[in-house]
Amino acid sequence: MSEGDEIDGPDLSITKARNDEVSQDTNFTLLEGVERNAIIEMLKETGGNKLETAKRLGIGRQTLYNKIKAYGIEV
Repeated sequence: MSEGDEIDGPDLSITKARNDEVSQDTNFTLLEGVERNAIIEMLKETGGNKLETAKRLGIGRQTLYNKIKAYGIEV
């Protein structure tokens, strides 16, 4: 994915969402992309239960709601 011998900042950014759940183009950092995917997977595992998802991820319920909105995750 890198064009040279070194990895630069642009090599680590996600320029387009890879999941079909978001239709618009987004610019997530690698960490944000990993976090978004973790939230999506945990929501699937818990059957969409947000409180259980937040508990399993070790974050507060309101934090989860904020991240769902920020990442454009459809529940």
